[in-house]
Amino acid sequence: MDSNNFYDQTGHQNPTKLPFEGEEFKNEVNLGNYSMSDHQIDMLTEYKVFTPSDEQQATITKMSSDFLNQMGYAPAQYKGTYFESRELNSKDNLEAGAVVGDTRISW
Repeated sequence: MDSNNFYDQTGHQNPTKLPFEGEEFKNEVNLGNYSMSDHQIDMLTEYKVFTPSDEQQATITKMSSDFLNQMGYAPAQYKGTYFESRELNSKDNLEAGAVVGDTRISW
C-alpha cells in the first residue's frame, strides 16, 4: 500500500528501497555422491520446518550481517521460523513488532 496517499502519513512511510524482490538463493544439493539438478530440486514437494541450532543461528546471522549492512539494513535476528531485519535508519526496533519494509529470510 502506498503511504503517500495517507491523510496522516506520520509514522507510515514506505521504505525507500527493498533489499530483495522475492529473491531465491539456491545451493548445490547432494544425495551422497550425486548432485541434484535445479529441475530435480524444484520437484521436491514435501518440506519440513528447519529449526537452526544456536550455532547455526549465529552462523547465519554472521554470514548475512555484512550483506544486509551494505543494503542499509541491521543484522538479522532469529524470530522462531525466520530471520528478520529492518532498515538501519528505522525508528522502530525489531522487538516492537513487524512494520512495513521489514525483510524476512526463511527457508
